[in-house]
Amino acid sequence: MGSTETVLPTDASRRADFLLFSRGSYLAQFTLPTELKSTGGGSVPLSFGPGDGITQRRSTRTLFDPTQPFPFSSSRFFPARRFFLGGTAGPVVGAPAGSYTAVITLLIIQAGA
Repeated sequence: MGSTETVLPTDASRRADFLLFSRGSYLAQFTLPTELKSTGGGSVPLSFGPGDGITQRRSTRTLFDPTQPFPFSSSRFFPARRFFLGGTAGPVVGAPAGSYTAVITLLIIQAGA
């Protein structure tokens, strides 16, 4: 059986990193892939769950579950917020070598809009 590979949201060289500048109240919602795919037809399952997301505003970091909507707010004095995303790939047996990709979408919904 193949092995799994977990990328932590604290792993700066492998995590997904989103930077947002905003003012107001919002809801962040990720659309997450269920697998990585290669042009050669191979696939590797992906999973995400509690602790795979971190949001950072200034020096404060908060863990969150990227499979669930995440409410947040920003002010004109501190408009920057980062979202870091990790996850787990595998297990897979016999996947062909090559480049594998997937698309992650971050939807930001303004509260009260």
